[in-house]
Amino acid sequence: MVEVAARSMGMQAILDKPCLRLSECSRWPMRGDCGQDCLRQIEACPSELRFSAVFNSYLLESTARFRTRNYAWTRIENAERSNELLIGENPLPPNFREEPIGRVQAYTFGYDHDFDFIPRVASAIGAQFTTYGVADALKPIYGSHPLGVALFLRLRPFSGKER
Repeated sequence: MVEVAARSMGMQAILDKPCLRLSECSRWPMRGDCGQDCLRQIEACPSELRFSAVFNSYLLESTARFRTRNYAWTRIENAERSNELLIGENPLPPNFREEPIGRVQAYTFGYDHDFDFIPRVASAIGAQFTTYGVADALKPIYGSHPLGVALFLRLRPFSGKER
């Protein structure tokens, strides 16, 4: 999936002729040094077909601190995925047309507690749990009931006056 830098295109349209640039690509960072051939493919399409598929994503995130050393957080994401995901690392077939195939919802809940193990280092032990909702078309990639659990030790320097 490719995301075109719309803001820079808008400024260029006002000042001069618009030029397509990428702001995001589903093949980055592993192919960040690519020649961005996809832009030439987009420019070659008739203008009415260039941006026919609209993809939406939403994010809600919050952290709550309580009783000085305790933190709880949640993150809820809803991202639309495209049929390019099904192709994987293979080259795109000729005349490939990117289309939405489903949404992935991620629900993350976490907690950590600060401890004073090392002077001038904020440390915490915590955990987070993430579960996903996936469209049927995406289950071969994500699985039927994907979830993740992370246990961690966080170390962060601080001035000693913070808390």
